[in-house]
Amino acid sequence: MEQAVDFRKALRAYGFMRVGIGLAFLVAPRWFLGKWIGPTAATPAGLFLGRMFGARDAVLGAGTVAAARTGSGMRTWAMVGAAADASDAVLSLSAMGRLPKRGLALAAASASLGVASGLGVARGLRSS
Repeated sequence: MEQAVDFRKALRAYGFMRVGIGLAFLVAPRWFLGKWIGPTAATPAGLFLGRMFGARDAVLGAGTVAAARTGSGMRTWAMVGAAADASDAVLSLSAMGRLPKRGLALAAASASLGVASGLGVARGLRSS
């Protein structure tokens, strides 16, 4: 017997995941961003960008969780998160050859997973 997916719960989980990623970048930008862009993460500009990225993801995640709790704007928040992840994936891939390959590949893959998750939840919310 097939179980129905509760897309509201999936959206909430998607939002909490994004909050967690955002907080990780805010608290330890050098370590997390270093996996992505290498030693540049330890510079003042790298630390600033890591924290800025973290704040963006934490805010997107908090909005997504709030939408899941209230039921208002759920598809919009899922799509906005997917769009942010899509830009991360495209920009990571466009930096190939200039930044560490392993970190960029990991960033592009995780961002692509975020795109798939956001679009999947948005689609599920539309049809439920």
